[in-house]
Amino acid sequence: MNTYFDNAATSFPKPKQVSTAISNCLENIAGSYGRGSSTNNISIAQTFFDTREQLANLFNINDSSKIIFTLNATMAMNTILFGLNLKNRHILISPMEHNCVTRPLNYLQQKGIINYDTLPADTDGFIKINEIKQLIKPNTALVIINHESNINGVVQNLTEIKQQIKDIPLLIDASQSAGHFQIDNQILDSDFIVFTGHKALLGPTGIGGFYIKDQNKVSSFIYGGTGSISESLNMPEFTPDKFEAGTPNIIGVYGLNTALHNLPEYINNQDIYNFIKELKYNTDYKVYSANDFSRQGFVISITHPTKSITDIHNLLQSKYNIISRIGLHCSPLAHQHINTYPTGTIRFSFSAYHRKEDIEFLLSILKKLQD
Repeated sequence: MNTYFDNAATSFPKPKQVSTAISNCLENIAGSYGRGSSTNNISIAQTFFDTREQLANLFNINDSSKIIFTLNATMAMNTILFGLNLKNRHILISPMEHNCVTRPLNYLQQKGIINYDTLPADTDGFIKINEIKQLIKPNTALVIINHESNINGVVQNLTEIKQQIKDIPLLIDASQSAGHFQIDNQILDSDFIVFTGHKALLGPTGIGGFYIKDQNKVSSFIYGGTGSISESLNMPEFTPDKFEAGTPNIIGVYGLNTALHNLPEYINNQDIYNFIKELKYNTDYKVYSANDFSRQGFVISITHPTKSITDIHNLLQSKYNIISRIGLHCSPLAHQHINTYPTGTIRFSFSAYHRKEDIEFLLSILKKLQD
């Protein structure tokens, strides 16, 4: 039975082929990326190219060279926000943003570089589409949207948001949603998509990245060796090299590549909906999810009116080996919006490897612990 329900932090288990690919890379593939022309170097370059191609297909992007690899989504977000020319500019964000967005923005605002506002939203954090235009200013230069919340799983309507903001650049944080939901950039025409490999994409930690529409709008964040145009003291101006200085996480790319080629079918959403409904209407728990099930992702949170979330969490783990997470989950802004700040919640996040019986087992234990 799969009792691991902390996939919003990092997914587990991974496809079995992922560890095999990583082990093979460590044991049998001697070389680096972009540094040399041996058989192994060429094989590594082909794996990097194929991984970019897989991600480009995932987001329906024509040019895979616009897929940039970083250590994680946080590094990707910082590369974009500190690379853009945002002096005296205004930014709009959703109320469900992770600290990988709010901390860089808070720093930039404290330094007097930018100011930002939070978009109006329903009680679950779903953005009120018809009120977006009221917050747009002449100097609004960027809109940042957390596609799927890592607190309650609410999924934003990216298409309608883009229609409202028109030509204002859109940055999508797909850390939770990439691998769960389709993000068709031929329709969205977003300027940036940030992703991480170790969540729903089922790859290892330490590998993430972003898509960039126009690399000329973002300055290099890190300068150094790329293996290309080595005679110049300037960074290359073409992607992906412009943003990939230094030896990359080759092992991570091999693991992510294999994960992308072996993504399993996802669980039936109805199993999650039934779980949420049962908790909402037949238990004492307060359930934090999307108000409309058509907007529900693979994450929910709960609290209890009288019991400590810490006590419940500890019992789940010590007695039943059920792994969840408690606290603010690096998203204090979201908890303020759904009125769970500063205590936070118990969070459950599902993966492709959960079956109906796993979810029913979790439900039965939660019912037992509520009394």
